[in-house]
Amino acid sequence: MYVVFLGTGGSGAPPGRAENCILVDTGDARIVLDAGPGCGQRLQEAGYSVCEIDYVYITHLHIDHWAGLFDIAVYSAAEQCRPPRIVAASPVAGEALEALLPRLPRVYREQCSSLIGIEPRRRWSPGARLEVEPVEGRHAVTSYGALVYWDGEPVLYYSGDTAPTETVEDAVKRAAVAAVETTIPSSLAEVAQESGHHTVEQVLAYRGVIRSGSTLVTIHLTRESLKELRERARAGKLPQGVVVPVDGLAMSL
Repeated sequence: MYVVFLGTGGSGAPPGRAENCILVDTGDARIVLDAGPGCGQRLQEAGYSVCEIDYVYITHLHIDHWAGLFDIAVYSAAEQCRPPRIVAASPVAGEALEALLPRLPRVYREQCSSLIGIEPRRRWSPGARLEVEPVEGRHAVTSYGALVYWDGEPVLYYSGDTAPTETVEDAVKRAAVAAVETTIPSSLAEVAQESGHHTVEQVLAYRGVIRSGSTLVTIHLTRESLKELRERARAGKLPQGVVVPVDGLAMSL
């Protein structure tokens, strides 16, 4: 199974980064976790046609997590293929039927008139050996990250947007790779708490609880959080096993 971090920036991403887009490719199935602005272009740069993508899992309805569906729809129409089906946790899917689908291009409204909703704490299988389980977060709006299983083992946790919670920490502990939003610099902890985000310090603290040999990937990066991470790296204060990715980083799990 391959994971490609196509878009590693958050809203107002640092230069050179697309926003919120991770590809999971098992060979039998391909699912994109969120589709922020630039996601379609990054798929092409990674050598994929949008026609090869089966599903897009949307964590929540903030625009930096789904606006890339516009480009994906255009590419699908140009290549004369059905756009990827939209999947979400059932609470998000219910909201998306009214708030998201009517705003998408016609190709989505006509060919994907319904969403696939996954019940929280249940697993849904988009392909052989692959399963996805919604993980509730705490954000300004309803938000569910995703725990991805391969052969029954939790291999990837994608947080979406969320503040730290016990549920989030448990998912981080279980996964071989934990991709956690790292939006707010450590000096603005109150802002992070109010807006439903992690600070850099809160994300790095997960190194103390996740299992041996696992990897912690910082995503949803902003200029301020990326600057702090780079300063910590230059000072030798970035813990081992923490990856600050660039767009296009691929991992084999």
